[in-house]
Amino acid sequence: MFCVGAKITIIKGVCIVHRILNQDLILAGIIGNTLIKNIAIFEQRVPKAMKKLLIVFALLGCIATTAAQEIIYETNNPAFFDSNNDTVQDEEGIKQRIEYLYRLGFTSVMLGENYLPGFTETIYDNNKLPEGYTSLITTLKKRGFKVYQAVDVSVISDKHPWYTESLGKPASAYSGYIMYADKQNKQPIRTAGGMIALNVKEPAVKDYFSKVLKNLSAGLDGLRLQQHKHSVSFGKEFWNQVPEALKKANPEMQVFLMPAAGTSVHTSFNDINADKVYAGTLSKAIIQKDKKAITAIADSIFKSPSITEPLVYLDIPAKSTSYKEGQLKAFAAANILLGGLPSVASGQEYYGAENGSNTFIWKEPLKRSDKEVWLKEKSTEWEQQQKNELSLWSFYRELINLKRRYPSVGKGTYKYIENSAPNVLTFVRDAGTDKAFVMINLSGEQQEVTITGNDVNLDFLLLTMGSANYNFKKSGRTVVLPPYWVQVWRIMK
Repeated sequence: MFCVGAKITIIKGVCIVHRILNQDLILAGIIGNTLIKNIAIFEQRVPKAMKKLLIVFALLGCIATTAAQEIIYETNNPAFFDSNNDTVQDEEGIKQRIEYLYRLGFTSVMLGENYLPGFTETIYDNNKLPEGYTSLITTLKKRGFKVYQAVDVSVISDKHPWYTESLGKPASAYSGYIMYADKQNKQPIRTAGGMIALNVKEPAVKDYFSKVLKNLSAGLDGLRLQQHKHSVSFGKEFWNQVPEALKKANPEMQVFLMPAAGTSVHTSFNDINADKVYAGTLSKAIIQKDKKAITAIADSIFKSPSITEPLVYLDIPAKSTSYKEGQLKAFAAANILLGGLPSVASGQEYYGAENGSNTFIWKEPLKRSDKEVWLKEKSTEWEQQQKNELSLWSFYRELINLKRRYPSVGKGTYKYIENSAPNVLTFVRDAGTDKAFVMINLSGEQQEVTITGNDVNLDFLLLTMGSANYNFKKSGRTVVLPPYWVQVWRIMK
């Protein structure tokens, strides 16, 4: 069983050991030299007034350690927050699940593009936002969440007037807005998803999105801008002007950029005025369980000095049936523990045990066949996974708790630690006074791991996640890890 390490508070000679596991407070006491593990005995030995004071101090200590680190939940699953059973997420659906997100430990919500219907189909009017949209943002922020909105700013649909009024009409005022492959405006350039590519070099296009997004961002904490391959080469001409306009209107606004598929963080985004950038190449390496690629990319994006913070996520292929639950746990550990700002797609925290596959098809568009598997919120499996301490859902909850509790895991610098195993990641997260040592077995087989460097004093490790069965022996540097296993220690010296 995985466990999160304890925090110690000493008040008037009474030492209180407390921890939060799944946000439930657990207390034990030490009076004099005696460890009181039995809570009933502890209550008898400690005066009632002091007991109340101790609980308050314990709670304050836990709250102080869990409040700082940000973790984003992305509502990009069309069927996940569905309040009216039409298989499409909606504002009311998210409102009904706010406590669920809070209980898991998420601090922020990224609203999917479908929350802005018509954005790619019409000349957008911010005064005609969907009913309930503003109310949803207000409700989330009252509960303490940051709220971000995803938007696509370099493509439009076939219904958009820029396209319908310029198709076959080279003299149209919108002719320069669209990327056509011919001079007769009969062959628009399309993305892999069938959307029509905009000419983002056109000043009118840049000005339009700068104005629309500035108005849309009112009340939000940030916006995510999606990039497509046709717009990569335009760099500063577009991808700097729009974020700069947003920042000028609201200096606190966070701008996220989602690179085009296959684009490296340090090719198209290194010089872009963004706060966060999705690390697509790292996501691909994690899913492929490519240790060499993971370490090379992590060394690059986590060590390079930059004002832009990498956002780490998992891009699980659609319709996958090959992942075991243990494998998804190893992916989750890399997602949340490696570094940067972690983001979790809706449904990613569940495993479809009944069909042996991923429960959610996270990358699918809104249109889907009845054969595709979706987990309904009221299903028995939903409830069972939340009650099972060994489920993928519980594992995510524990990882998030760990991320938020310890500065090392939350914001510490990343450093890879050399080891002998070809399929095991070993690294340190260093926050100065708080350091963590992490091991992740990416393999479905047992791995014997020898730490070959001298960067970590293995004799002074305090287990915070994993099992004591897989600790290093005194003066030893080798440990055997089960398939897809995760161990996390705090470095005490």
